[in-house]
Amino acid sequence: MFRRENLMGFLIVPIFVIGSFYDSRLAIGNFNLTILLSFLFFLGVLLSLRKGLNKTMFLSWLSFSTFIIVVAAINSIFWGINEHNDYSVSKFITFTFLTFSVGVYVSSLKSQEQINIFLNQIAVVPFFLFLLGLITLLRNGFGQDRLAVLGGGPIVFSRWMGYLFLILFFQSKFKNIIKIPIMILCVLLMLSSGSKGPISFLLLLIILVGIKNRKIIFSFFVIFIIALFNANYLLGKIDDYPIIKRVFGIGDSASYTGGSSTSARLKLLNDAIESIFANPFGYGLGNYSVYSDFKKINGLSGYPHNLFVEIWLEHGILILLLFVIIFIKCLRIVKSVLIGKKRGADNRQLAAAIWFFYLLNSMVSGDFNDNRLLLVFTLLLILSNKIYKKKNEDIIHTSIL
Repeated sequence: MFRRENLMGFLIVPIFVIGSFYDSRLAIGNFNLTILLSFLFFLGVLLSLRKGLNKTMFLSWLSFSTFIIVVAAINSIFWGINEHNDYSVSKFITFTFLTFSVGVYVSSLKSQEQINIFLNQIAVVPFFLFLLGLITLLRNGFGQDRLAVLGGGPIVFSRWMGYLFLILFFQSKFKNIIKIPIMILCVLLMLSSGSKGPISFLLLLIILVGIKNRKIIFSFFVIFIIALFNANYLLGKIDDYPIIKRVFGIGDSASYTGGSSTSARLKLLNDAIESIFANPFGYGLGNYSVYSDFKKINGLSGYPHNLFVEIWLEHGILILLLFVIIFIKCLRIVKSVLIGKKRGADNRQLAAAIWFFYLLNSMVSGDFNDNRLLLVFTLLLILSNKIYKKKNEDIIHTSIL
């Protein structure tokens, strides 16, 4: 991971994770650290061009991105742009210069090993957040307030803990004596965030992976119960900890899917359906909240908390169909390499697990900018599958000769 040829990934990761070329939270005096990180980001992308690109992957990514940009531009001409907090412009810049550039770097990766190295480089960030989360938890105590660090939201923090869990779970190079305690703490921190989605989707993913492997299911439930035991019995009664009540829908919520956040998302979904019926060809980048009742719920810089609904509302049905076709292809890969398969049986499993985890999360949280991670993980999964198939074809060809 720290070899010279892999260092470009470290230059790219910070801005990719931050999701912006400027973040006021990273100001040190009169200097903002994101200026330096942005320079290093583009340096890493330019250096990756010297390695050479997978032409098929790059041209596919270029065509896909260009189509989205052209449609977004056409819709903006008809519907205008959302000037509130420069929301439309921010979305355009993030996709065009940040997400697209990371896709170019991904196109330079040549092997499954390089793909997994990049995924591990990204994991450095959630591990740092993991340490900060533990410090915050020890300092502030458990269960009263939703856990988040560095100004990020609790859901984002919980997703990153899920990412770190999957990195440890699917890689055998980490010894159990090291990774199991960290995995238990990841689950504990996810519970502390008070977010239902990420921990629910992590549980679902592990169940799907372990359908034919009872050992995996048993191991995860042991980890989950230990974390919950620490959160509940070691720290007090569950009634004293509203965060746990929030995660499991106890008390204020009539069911696991109840609660104010879920109710708000259902209202957004109903509003989104009405907006789609009114115009299935999109309202322009960042304009959903301008042309709907969403602003009454969450202001003008709003989004429907569902990637597919957001794509349909802002870009239209043609872009939506493009995404659906690509994601169906990815789901087929996930089914073939992940569901009910033995861990380590296929070196595409890590990329497939992370992609599926972020796909599930995209259904209930985040906007198009936040889901830049899913778009890049989609590229990584498709590239991983291409490399795997080519390797098998070469082996078959060699054996025939």
